[in-house]
This record gives sequence, structure tokens and C-alpha cells, in this order.
Amino acid sequence: MPTRYLGIPLIVNYLKAKNYAILIDKYRDRIEGWMSSTLSFSGMVELIKTVMISSVQYWIQSLMFPATIIKALESIFANFLWRKKMHAWAWEQICKTKHEGCLAIRRLIDISIAAAMKLAWRTSITMTPFGMNR
Repeated sequence: MPTRYLGIPLIVNYLKAKNYAILIDKYRDRIEGWMSSTLSFSGMVELIKTVMISSVQYWIQSLMFPATIIKALESIFANFLWRKKMHAWAWEQICKTKHEGCLAIRRLIDISIAAAMKLAWRTSITMTPFGMNR
């Protein structure tokens, strides 16, 4: 990906799953640095919620992520949360609301769907059938 603007690659074609390897490695390296620190469970949850999910959300609003990449990122987050040991809860269970008794971490697939709907909404508002702006 030779040309970038604000960290996002500028290309004509859609990115394939193999093109996201750099992004996956970036998040894996960032989490490896945090694994060495002594964080409490709630500290790890807050790091995932505030830093990791929000930075991935920036990318998702700019690019359409394949489902395999979303699953890979959620797997990295879950391994960080459970310190690469056996997971006590499934990721889908962790992502439920606090009202349901869980941690309320936003799922990346939900963020991706919302970003796609936002893009569809914006394009339908600004364009008329003849291609003229309203």
C-alpha cells in the first residue's frame, strides 16, 4: 500500500483479507506491549473499550473490513483479555450490555454494519435520481 492519507491506504480496488495483515500485526504488537504490564481485569477491559475499539472504529468507517479480519481482531482482543489462557466466557457473551450482566464491549461487526448504513444514508440523502445534489 504505497500511498496513505491519515494512515488509510488510498487504492482504487477493494482491499482483500491479505492486505490487512499489516493492520493485524499493528494491533497484535500493541497488545503484546500491554501484556507485559500488570493490569487488572477491569483495566484490560477499559483498554479494549477505549483504545482498541475506537481505533478500529476509525478504520472501519473508512474501509469495509472482511468478516475474517473482524474475527481476527476480536480474537486478538479476547486473547488479551484472558491473557492467552482458556477463555472463561465467549466473546459474544462479553459483548452483551451491562444490563444483561456483561462487560458491554462493542462488537466490531455491529460497528461495521453501522458504518455501512451511515454510508448508504449519506449517499441517498445527497444524490437525486439524476445525480444532482439536493
